[in-house]
Amino acid sequence: MQQYSQEALSTTQRGQQLVSLSIELERTARQFQVVRADSLHTLFSQQLDRFRNLLELQHQQADIGGLYQELEQLLVPLPDLVSGQDTANELDTVLTQIDNKTEQLRDSVDKLVNQRLDELNHFNEDTRTHLLLSSTLLLALSLVLMIMSGLVITRPVRRLEKMITLLGEGKALPSNRIGGPAELANLGGKLHWLDQQLASLEQQKKQFLRHMSHELKTPLASLREGADLLGEGVLGELNTSQQEVVELMQYNSQQLQRLIEQLLDYNMLHQNLPMAVSACELPTLIKEVVTLHQLSVQQKQIHLQTQGDALSWPADRHKLQRCLDNLISNAINYGAREGQILVAWQTINNRLIIDVANTGQAIVAAERARIFEPFYQGQSQRLGPLKGSGIGLSVARDCIEAHGGSLTLHDLHGFDVCFRIELPESEHLAV
Repeated sequence: MQQYSQEALSTTQRGQQLVSLSIELERTARQFQVVRADSLHTLFSQQLDRFRNLLELQHQQADIGGLYQELEQLLVPLPDLVSGQDTANELDTVLTQIDNKTEQLRDSVDKLVNQRLDELNHFNEDTRTHLLLSSTLLLALSLVLMIMSGLVITRPVRRLEKMITLLGEGKALPSNRIGGPAELANLGGKLHWLDQQLASLEQQKKQFLRHMSHELKTPLASLREGADLLGEGVLGELNTSQQEVVELMQYNSQQLQRLIEQLLDYNMLHQNLPMAVSACELPTLIKEVVTLHQLSVQQKQIHLQTQGDALSWPADRHKLQRCLDNLISNAINYGAREGQILVAWQTINNRLIIDVANTGQAIVAAERARIFEPFYQGQSQRLGPLKGSGIGLSVARDCIEAHGGSLTLHDLHGFDVCFRIELPESEHLAV
């Protein structure tokens, strides 16, 4: 475009030069007719050669056609007319024609240049429109490619995120492999490998818990049997100090058996065994659990109160009993000496609500979200001769969640810690 603009400018300038040069030719020719000086004749010849050269160049650049031929014909006799003595009238006629033709030539060239400029403007408009359409299409294609690229990347990333969530929840990963870029596919393969390793470790853990619990129960049974024989006086009467030692042995062996049973329950709850639902008489069940802890309650001089009406509820008796046992044991071991424990039950909106509350050290806010994690032990000090296993609350929660219910911390006026059990009266649990 810049080159064409330069050519148009040059063509226009040559047209103006031809007009100016035709005027100079006329002036020099008339002067020579009057003066007859050789210098004027030489100047006229130079001007005529220059005019012809410009005319030839203009014809090559602008293709002026018939005007070029007419001017060439007019220029041929011009030198003779200028040199002749009696050719003034003819010279005037030829010079006038040259001036007119030169003006026509300039006008023709100007029209031609304007026409080409208009064509160039139209071409520029068409080019601009084409570029605009091309840019729009390119932008649309770019957006489509971006969306497709995003889908190619985001889908595997979402699948990886889901796989990581499943790993965190302890659930099995889907067997199909991750697609998309090679790096994401390799990461998916690593997650499958990690899932296999975690499954292997989980199996080893369960096997270890089964073997350890079995191995511990055998010598523990012998210890409890011996302590019971001594306590019953089968081997002879005991004095007061000896009786206290035997009672302490019996209590600690019961506590040890309770820890072993918690480990067994924790292992059993993760085997997804079917529920054994039956109608549970809540007052009777809670009384049985409280009786198991009567010795501990007496030793710590705790005031334990049960509160609730006669009520039958469909539940897995063993799981509900294990949950209550762990919660009451937790309240005794972490509650205040000479404190209070409340076990209360009621129904609200067709849901069974059981509260197990105690006075003593409250659970700090930073630990409230983690106390149900397996083997987690907070800052609260357990009061007793044995250190807890850290799975009591985890087992209790799993027992309740197996019923479709929930076990949460609850604020109860007059007590520092309260665990609330909520059980739905679901159709699949109804008796």
